[in-house]
Amino acid sequence: MKLSFKNYTKLTGNTGIGYSHSSITIKLNGEKIGIIHAPNWTTEDKKWRLKFTVISDDTSDPYYTPNCAWKWITLKVKFDDGDEAKEFVKKNIDQILKVHRIVPV
Repeated sequence: MKLSFKNYTKLTGNTGIGYSHSSITIKLNGEKIGIIHAPNWTTEDKKWRLKFTVISDDTSDPYYTPNCAWKWITLKVKFDDGDEAKEFVKKNIDQILKVHRIVPV
């Protein structure tokens, strides 16, 4: 199991003002399974968040649709920077995979 991270391209110009940080893709064995979402101008607490793609088969979920087999989930944990979030993922990836049914997209 190989865990890797890839930074998004940093935005420039007027867009770069509101999005001063680049988000980070989380990959497992070369396939995208999640994102470390960087704060932007709309993020009030300026914290980084973890989002993962999981299997979506719970028909009681108000966002369920039979047209898409997966959905994004956001973990409750928040971080002050991207490196702190990376370390958390590295340390806890086994637990995350146990608890959530991660699906690559």
